[in-house]
Amino acid sequence: MTSNGGRSVPTPTRVVIPAKKASSISSNPDQLLDAFDTFTSANHRSSEAPDAIEFLNEHYNSEALLVAQLPFIREAVSDRMNRLDDHISTALQRQSDSAEATQKHVQDAKASVASLEQRIRQVQQKASQSEKTVREITKDMKRLDCAKRNLQRTITTLKRLHMLVHAVEQLRVTCLLQPHPDYKSASYLVDAIRSLLQHFDNYTDKVQPIGLLSQKVTDLHVELQFCLVRGFRIVGFGLEQTRTMERKSKYKSLIIPEDGNNFNDEDYEPDIMSPEVMIGGTMMIDALGIDARKEFMTGFCQDQLLEYTQIYKPVKKVEKEKPRVSSFKAQPEQPKDDTKPEFALEFVEKRFVWFRNRLGGIAEKYPGVFPPYWNMEYWLTKGFLKR
Repeated sequence: MTSNGGRSVPTPTRVVIPAKKASSISSNPDQLLDAFDTFTSANHRSSEAPDAIEFLNEHYNSEALLVAQLPFIREAVSDRMNRLDDHISTALQRQSDSAEATQKHVQDAKASVASLEQRIRQVQQKASQSEKTVREITKDMKRLDCAKRNLQRTITTLKRLHMLVHAVEQLRVTCLLQPHPDYKSASYLVDAIRSLLQHFDNYTDKVQPIGLLSQKVTDLHVELQFCLVRGFRIVGFGLEQTRTMERKSKYKSLIIPEDGNNFNDEDYEPDIMSPEVMIGGTMMIDALGIDARKEFMTGFCQDQLLEYTQIYKPVKKVEKEKPRVSSFKAQPEQPKDDTKPEFALEFVEKRFVWFRNRLGGIAEKYPGVFPPYWNMEYWLTKGFLKR
């Protein structure tokens, strides 16, 4: 073993090389080492251990040639080892520098992550504060919106209440007009008041003024109907018979005349309704609703057929008590009454004549008063046939 540059280099083993032609790379140590690297790699790939003697025998045909090239081969090996040492040292230095840089980068990354986390927390805090602020703002906006809606409802309710009070006062004035109420204007007011009262249905039982106002409207409706029925009766039957009918009726006038001209006074002179006034009355009855119209038509038919009922309705025959006479005295025979009553079956034709005349009288006294869709003649005929 010899020393070369402070390194221990083993003495090559003596080999016997058979005589053959030397290789072209045997004289170039660098190429020889490259070929040996290739030879070693090939044997590693084939899973076989590299044989150095075989390699030397392949490139040197004599021992003398090998011995002559040994110094150069030793020098080439030494140079390559030095270069490898330099490469390893450089790689280690680079690795050290890279490790320090990597550690620094890791520390910088950790610091950046910590800073980012802190910023995220700040953003979250600001977002929470912003959300809280938005909630407070929206809460205030909701309160203001609710207050706005309530204020609008209050203003609308006050306007409707004002319109209702004004309409009821107009209806009262219309009801008090002389000689007859303005039924045509009243029909429009009745429709308007009904629409306005629907908005206060929930307050009728809870708020006393609304309940009183609703009751006042009901009273005015009853008074208008009563005055209209009275006017129709005066037109059809005259003053005295109208008074008789009202005595038997359960409805009474709610208004006391201010001039003292009472309906039941002896010197009372009624104003006969004109067809125009009665047409306005039918419009007012329609405005009151179907129930009011049915009630008016039923009452009108009953009034018109009252005379028929009195004339042709059968009455129970009450037997007169015979006077007590002596059984020993002969009594003259009582004459038989052959007069038949008006309700006898033989007077059916007379009944229809009466009804035809009644229809003619109605058409004459109430010309064009009843709307066609009322079918007044139908209801009169139906009531007549039921009797």
